[in-house]
Amino acid sequence: MRSNAKRGEISSRQLFLILFTSRLFSLLISVRSLGDFVFYFVLSFGLFLAVALLLNRLKSRTAMLISGLFCLALTALTVFGYVEFTSKAVHPSFGSALLVALIAAAVIYAVSLRIEALSRFSLFCAATLAFALMISVLTNLKGFRFEYLKAVEFDISSNLLAAIECLDMPLIYFLLCGRVKSPPLLHYKKALLASFVSAFLILVMCYGVMGNAARNYVYPAFTLFQLSEIGSFTRLDIAFTGSAVLALFLKCSVLTYCGIYGITGGKFEKN
Repeated sequence: MRSNAKRGEISSRQLFLILFTSRLFSLLISVRSLGDFVFYFVLSFGLFLAVALLLNRLKSRTAMLISGLFCLALTALTVFGYVEFTSKAVHPSFGSALLVALIAAAVIYAVSLRIEALSRFSLFCAATLAFALMISVLTNLKGFRFEYLKAVEFDISSNLLAAIECLDMPLIYFLLCGRVKSPPLLHYKKALLASFVSAFLILVMCYGVMGNAARNYVYPAFTLFQLSEIGSFTRLDIAFTGSAVLALFLKCSVLTYCGIYGITGGKFEKN
């Protein structure tokens, strides 16, 4: 580590991993169709410009306060989205209150470790998620049919909460960019493109394997994992669930950290 490194600093690559994992996680449980993908892609770019223009017009302290409050709201939305996913697709009988309590306890502990620890953990989360997606793609190649892609219909089934969640990258970026050791804007663009390219590849696999029936599933990416097989092992949805839990933990922890950091005007890191 550099001898002149400051407390609370992260590298631009760590910021990339945080942003990439956070956005990809949300896309995997919200994108159901090509229309959804295009909508979220355009919306993400538009929100970045809108947030940039708005925050630049406000005083620094006011901008941090508003950004912090929105980050905490996004944390709640992210948890709600995952609880809904769990109740509908993974384990309907699992208690929502217990799940929220477990997530909250884990996030509080992670936030207490500050952003350096979270940024180091982001590498493991991103690698786990990428590895799980690679398994899903490779194990479904034999069932992939190009002719299915010719009949794909363009429709939008996105919901309001998922659209609001597209604020995650801009807000995390604007609250953490001052704590990045090198200019981070290029890595923001890379993270945005990498997350959407990854989500697009999974969406193509979903429609290439299931055809237009993929849009009938609430979580087509999760269904793709359920169709995966490795030898005698079937229904590899545990790979999706496990990597999603790590991504959820990272995203909620970073959003909560950014929320507290923004509300306290940066004093949280000094405590």
